[in-house]
Amino acid sequence: MPSPEEASSSRSASPSVSEASDVSSPVVGPEEVDEDSTPVTFASLGVSPELCTALADMKFSKPTQIQRESIPLALQGRDIIGLAQTGSGKTAAFSLPILQALWQDPKPMFACIMAPTR
Repeated sequence: MPSPEEASSSRSASPSVSEASDVSSPVVGPEEVDEDSTPVTFASLGVSPELCTALADMKFSKPTQIQRESIPLALQGRDIIGLAQTGSGKTAAFSLPILQALWQDPKPMFACIMAPTR
């Protein structure tokens, strides 16, 4: 748990995603391109080739803001709390890292989702 001084001096760059286990800013900002002007893709966020193929087959070509900000952190195993509008891609933002982790290391009873979707 960060000290009050650490918590007040280190705020997240975006109000939509906060990390439950750390108060540092997200790795991917709200922009749709990274520093070198390369468009952000699911693959560039660290999503596995198998899931990227499935996403492309379903016509999902680029991640939304909530996905850009949360997927890299979730793939690192970080705890995340996200807030975004209906239809913004929250379900994929939390389910893609879960599916990828299960693909890489199958286990029963892996995740518990405790939030209504509507």
